[in-house]
Amino acid sequence: MWAVGLGILCMAAAPLDPFLPAHLRPVVEEAIEAELDAKRGPANAVELLRGAQDQAQTERDRMRLELRVAAIQIRQGFLTESTAEPPVRYQQALTTYTRLDLSEPGYAEWLSTTLQKNPDLRDTLQGALPLRLAVLSSRSIPQGSLQSRLVELIEEVGVDVEVVEPKRAEMVVMVRAENADSPDPSRVAVRTVMDLRRVDQGETAWKHRISQTSIADDASTALAASLEWNLRIGGRDLLTRWLGAHGLPLMRDGPLAAGPMSGVPSTGHGHDHGHEH
Repeated sequence: MWAVGLGILCMAAAPLDPFLPAHLRPVVEEAIEAELDAKRGPANAVELLRGAQDQAQTERDRMRLELRVAAIQIRQGFLTESTAEPPVRYQQALTTYTRLDLSEPGYAEWLSTTLQKNPDLRDTLQGALPLRLAVLSSRSIPQGSLQSRLVELIEEVGVDVEVVEPKRAEMVVMVRAENADSPDPSRVAVRTVMDLRRVDQGETAWKHRISQTSIADDASTALAASLEWNLRIGGRDLLTRWLGAHGLPLMRDGPLAAGPMSGVPSTGHGHDHGHEH
């Protein structure tokens, strides 16, 4: 069963959208609480998500919930069926978060548990803190709020961030916005493009590009929706790469780290998220 889940989760790099909208967050939070509860466990978590799938209003929401089911099943599979040593199994389980949303419920708890089970890796990671970040943006995007939101998302996972000048940063983010064609002439489409880089000793060690097109009744709402998607999915990729370079190599090189995690620049698929905001 968890092998099937592995295939589903890997698809989240392309056709499946891992973004977690607000109306699905409560049931996902409830499922993660069940997964982490020794008395209820993963089976109860999956049951909760399956019930939500039965009531989902759209196929997109059903598939978003299916991604969370797959992630829970994969984590359980790694912990109970993997041939690796127990500490490594937790590292394997953590890699499911490379295919979800940076704000995903349970990410901070799984990262904390993984580091507790791997004290040598915890020491390596703590020695690299804080994550030195620079955020740049085009003039149409409020840089201050963009920067604050990205820092907030990363620190909620449990990783301290220091905002620095680009020449001092290890992780550099550049975001720009542009008009896009809307299939509905009465609505506005905005596309944002996020370029990410990891710098090691003055050289670019990794670079990655994603983009998102959102549609709304007005430009400001479309821009906000597009930026939030990029911050959560691009921010996830940024944190994944940083963790992989500082003590958790399976986040970078594990079986779930294909596609955008490979270091090859790529462009994300555009989706209409304007109705969700």
